[in-house]
Amino acid sequence: MFNQLDLAHTLEIACGTGRHSAQVADRIKELYLLDSSAGALQEARERFKEKEDVIYIINSSGIGIPHDIIPRDHLTAVFSYDAMVHFEKEAVESYVRDSFPLLQPGGYALFHHSNFSSNPGGKFTDNPGWRNYMTQDLFNSYATTAGYEIVGSTVFEFSAPDSDCVTLLRKPVA
Repeated sequence: MFNQLDLAHTLEIACGTGRHSAQVADRIKELYLLDSSAGALQEARERFKEKEDVIYIINSSGIGIPHDIIPRDHLTAVFSYDAMVHFEKEAVESYVRDSFPLLQPGGYALFHHSNFSSNPGGKFTDNPGWRNYMTQDLFNSYATTAGYEIVGSTVFEFSAPDSDCVTLLRKPVA
C-alpha cells in the first residue's frame, strides 16, 4: 500500500533536516518542509538544493500550520516521524486539526506519536525516550474530531513498552 501512496504534494511536519523526506524525495513533486528551527531548515535547504519545488516553512511557535502558505485541498500526503513523540498534546492536536483542510479528499496523513500515558502535565525530559504524554485513544479522538478516518494505528515499543504509536489517517472523499 505505501508504495502506491501518492506523495506528489507532501508536507513533512517537524522535518528537522529533512532526513525522512530524503528517503522518498524521488516520489515527491512538491515538498513542504515545516519546522520550528531555522537552523534545521537551513540544513534541509542544503540537503535539497538540487530539488525544485521545495517550500520551507518556519513556525517558531511549534504549534499548528500557517494557513497562508499551503492551499486548501492541495496536499496528497502529510507525515511526521520521530518528532511528534516529544510534543505536548496541544501541539499534536493543532497539527492534526490544521493538516486536515490542506489534504485533498482521499489524501493520507501518517503520524508517529507518543503513546506514553504516564506523567500527564510533567516534563517530557523526565520520561523514557523523552516521550510526552499522549495516548492512542486521545490521538484518535483528535483525528476523528478533525474529520479524519482512522485507517490503522499500531502501538509499539521504542523507549519503553508501548511507548510509541504510528497512526495512518485518511481524509474522506466527499
